[in-house]
Amino acid sequence: MEDLLECTKCGNEVDQILALSCEHNLCLQCSAKLYNKLQCQTLVCEICSSQTLLDPSAIEVLQDMYKLQSSRMSTANLKSSRQQIQYQASTHSKASQIHLNTQQGLTVTCQQHASEEALLYCYTCETPCFCMECYLQGLHKNHEVKNVQKSYSIIRTTKADQFYQKVKSSQDQLLQDQCKFAAKKKELVEINTSTKMQIQSNFQELYKALQLKESELIQVADDTMCEKVKEIDAEVQKIQAQMDKLNDVLSDIESYFPDHPDQSQSIMAFNYIALNNRKIDQLTRTILTERNTWGASLQLQYQLDPQSIIQQIEDIRSTKLKIMSLRALETAEPTINEKKMYERARDDRTKRLFQFQTPLQSLVQDENKENNQSFTLNNGEQTQLSEFQRKFQEAKRTLSQRQKLN
Repeated sequence: MEDLLECTKCGNEVDQILALSCEHNLCLQCSAKLYNKLQCQTLVCEICSSQTLLDPSAIEVLQDMYKLQSSRMSTANLKSSRQQIQYQASTHSKASQIHLNTQQGLTVTCQQHASEEALLYCYTCETPCFCMECYLQGLHKNHEVKNVQKSYSIIRTTKADQFYQKVKSSQDQLLQDQCKFAAKKKELVEINTSTKMQIQSNFQELYKALQLKESELIQVADDTMCEKVKEIDAEVQKIQAQMDKLNDVLSDIESYFPDHPDQSQSIMAFNYIALNNRKIDQLTRTILTERNTWGASLQLQYQLDPQSIIQQIEDIRSTKLKIMSLRALETAEPTINEKKMYERARDDRTKRLFQFQTPLQSLVQDENKENNQSFTLNNGEQTQLSEFQRKFQEAKRTLSQRQKLN
């Protein structure tokens, strides 16, 4: 005969109780009333005020029990309803706090027969434990069926150990993989740090080299200009000296050849022609000869090589393009985002700046156009020399006409 448990609240002895966490026991009727009163998942013991958390299956049973109490069902119907509620709770996946207590402790009932104790296990089907009634009905006919209590040591040493070994092995493998990923992460961080240091160091050296080369090119340009400017200044002084001589001759012509000369003035004019004819011709021929050399000097000796300037610009442009085309740190198998990042780097908009002509290139082209024109058209002194020759020839013609008249 089963031992009945006493409800701590009402004192009735019942075979179904709700065991609270404080070790006080409540019958299902008292438990249902208390739950309906609190309407909370946490049940407060009315004796010691301790709290017990109810699982969903226990709440479901208490709700049904309270409904049964409210409808004032007969004792027979109430007993039947208890068996139905017990069956629903036993089929729930989670362990219920409502259970049957016997002298042997917790009793697990069969899922198919709620009033029967689960005693057997089928090694063939490997389904949950079942009762003797299921076995007698032939549900596991010709299967390897054993008593749970007697065969526990077997399943403990076989299945449980197998599960443990499998889980332990998987756990060890995951730990190894975790360590590998941690090591790879550390390696990537170290590589990235080293790469950034190398990039910074190399670019610092590049900055120094660029600054040094910039200073060198500027110094060469200044030295070249200074040297050529000195030579040009010397030539300009020579030209000025010739201009001074021509101005002196022009002054003499104006002095020796008045519009209405007397006898003595005419004689002085003829004497001037006789004495200076060769000198003036020699002076003009010398000037013309020197002018020819000046034109060649302007075209060659004092001309900067435009190709060297263009080549220098192209070299600088090429260096810029190489710097802009430097690739960043890449992975062995780039992701889609990494590929897009590399494409954006290659298509950097700053490269478009190199597609347009630089101001220096335009200056070189304009200079070439000017140098292609003749030296005579570009030299301001040509007009003065031509005017001198015209006046000198007119003076000679005037003297010849007067000589004929006399």
